[in-house]
Amino acid sequence: MRFGGIVVAAALVLSACSSDPTPKEPDPSKAATPTTPAVAVPTMPPQASEDSPEGAAAFVKHYVDVFNYAAATGDVKELSAISSKCKPCSEYAEDFSSLQPSSRPQGDAWELGDVGVSTEAGNRRVQASISSLGDADGSYELLFELSSHPPFQVLDIRDRTK
Repeated sequence: MRFGGIVVAAALVLSACSSDPTPKEPDPSKAATPTTPAVAVPTMPPQASEDSPEGAAAFVKHYVDVFNYAAATGDVKELSAISSKCKPCSEYAEDFSSLQPSSRPQGDAWELGDVGVSTEAGNRRVQASISSLGDADGSYELLFELSSHPPFQVLDIRDRTK
């Protein structure tokens, strides 16, 4: 009898699905709003807080992640926080905050390549290959000048390819 009850219940459910053959039109008063994927501010990895060459390299990777987030969303709060003394970084932040959503990159603006770390005049220097995905020139060798100890700050970015 139990099996028969399942068959009857299934038949009722199936017949209910087919009882309304005309599709319902969407309600025009409920206009669909475009949704943007939820994107979160990148979280700084624990290694980026280490006082070591590896920590400095991890911080620059985090900076590039935050840079890409700011370019894609226009939310420059974190980018400004981790590079408040960096003039080129402030210029990037200004540009990103003024971009219209339709003008923002559809993916990462920068892709991080090889990274090398040194210390000069007490500050960490991270030389990194960067592929700029929206730029015809394509790739650059950038020098990130960081504060001497964690929590790191980007103090300057210079293009070493020029």
